[in-house]
Amino acid sequence: MKLVKNSSTKSKQVNSNYDSSKYNAVKYGIFSKYTVMHWENKDDYDSILYDLIEEYQPNNITERHLIVELANIIWSKMRLKYAEKASFQSIASTASKFTTATSSAKNSGIRTSTYSG
Repeated sequence: MKLVKNSSTKSKQVNSNYDSSKYNAVKYGIFSKYTVMHWENKDDYDSILYDLIEEYQPNNITERHLIVELANIIWSKMRLKYAEKASFQSIASTASKFTTATSSAKNSGIRTSTYSG
C-alpha cells in the first residue's frame, strides 16, 4: 500500500495491487487489443475466420471487415463461455469442500453454527 494525498490534504491508502492489475481487462481480457491470447490456439480462430469467409464470400473491404468482426465476436463468446464454466466449476468445488467439511464436523459432534433456532 502507498499513501496518496488528496485535495483536502488528507492522506489515504491506495492498494498497489490494484494499480498493477487495473488494466488487465484491457490487456488480457474481453477488451484486449489482441483477439487470440497467447494461451489460446490461433489455428482454432483461423478456422472460424476461414469458414466464415468461405460461407459469406466477402466482395469488398466492408464485407471483409464485417467477417473479421463476426469471427472476433464468436471467439470472444467462446472465451466467455469457457471462463463462465471455469467459474462455476470453481464455485462448485468450493461449495463441495465446504459441505464435506460441515458434514464431517456435524458427524463428529462439533457445532457449525451459533444459531440454535
